[in-house]
Amino acid sequence: MPDHSTKTAGMQQWDEDGLLEVYQRRRPCYHWCVRKGKKMPLAARILLDAVLALFLCVLVTGYLAVRPPVRKRMVLTPSLFGLTSEDVSFLTSDGKTLRGWFIPATRPKGTIICCHGYPASREQVLPRVRFLHADYHLLLFDFRAHGESDGRLVTFGLREVRDVEAALGWLAQDPRTKDTPIGIWGYSMGAAVAILAAANHPEIRAVVSDSAFASFPDMITRFYRFLGPAKYAASALARFLGRKLLHMDYLANSPETQVAHLSAALLVIHAREDEFVPFSHAERIFARAREPKKLFPVTGSHTAHGTADPSLYEDEVKRWFDTYLRRQGFADTMIPSGR
Repeated sequence: MPDHSTKTAGMQQWDEDGLLEVYQRRRPCYHWCVRKGKKMPLAARILLDAVLALFLCVLVTGYLAVRPPVRKRMVLTPSLFGLTSEDVSFLTSDGKTLRGWFIPATRPKGTIICCHGYPASREQVLPRVRFLHADYHLLLFDFRAHGESDGRLVTFGLREVRDVEAALGWLAQDPRTKDTPIGIWGYSMGAAVAILAAANHPEIRAVVSDSAFASFPDMITRFYRFLGPAKYAASALARFLGRKLLHMDYLANSPETQVAHLSAALLVIHAREDEFVPFSHAERIFARAREPKKLFPVTGSHTAHGTADPSLYEDEVKRWFDTYLRRQGFADTMIPSGR
């Protein structure tokens, strides 16, 4: 008899991530069908093969998506831009050590948390937010399972909210930042995290959301569009596996639902030609948000928008933070929403 007690390294990793259990629960069904004495009808065999192929496709692509991106040594650092920075680290509520940079300002108007996208690290957003350094302390950090931070799984916004909460905790303890008004800037997945975190933390008074998705389940369906009509089944299966393995409800915790609870001023930036996250996601988020809010469309793609005239982008972002991070609060500085 073969010895099944020894697992390969790959199976061991699957077991650690909880994927092997899901696979093994479905494997007996396949063997039961194969061991049947009677020959299965052709249509039934085709259907079974299609279902198993779809399951395998979702399992493999989902596994690759939630695993950490390839870790690379930091190439872009604040010193390359003439900025003084400090290496910082802080612990999340579930025991993950996050690492980042604190870039202090000489005469700060406030502090801004900067959140990168997927799959990336804090160096992705450094060139995009460095213009804020003249007036604001900046805290850039790597989300869990990204860059130099701890973690084995990416949850596309849900557990990453704890990372922002840990950043807020660090700011609350540092004497340079504990009494400053706080804003948050995020790009792509980081923008979605910024909205989710700010919805539950009123100490965040201004949010700049750059290219956020409104609903992650919708992004899953869009990802599987190469499957044609089967994309809906693949998306449903992926959401089921997400609930099974991550114990997270993406429908209830999507930016477009949570933004309704946001008390911070919200600036929504999105490229009309965004090929990855459609512009309609920005419109959905904007529609559900409360005042003060503004929708700022830009030209370009998901990763290269606002580059034709960076000053327009920078002026809009800086104006937003300057307006709503005034120390007396923003109740008397509200500006009307615009598109």
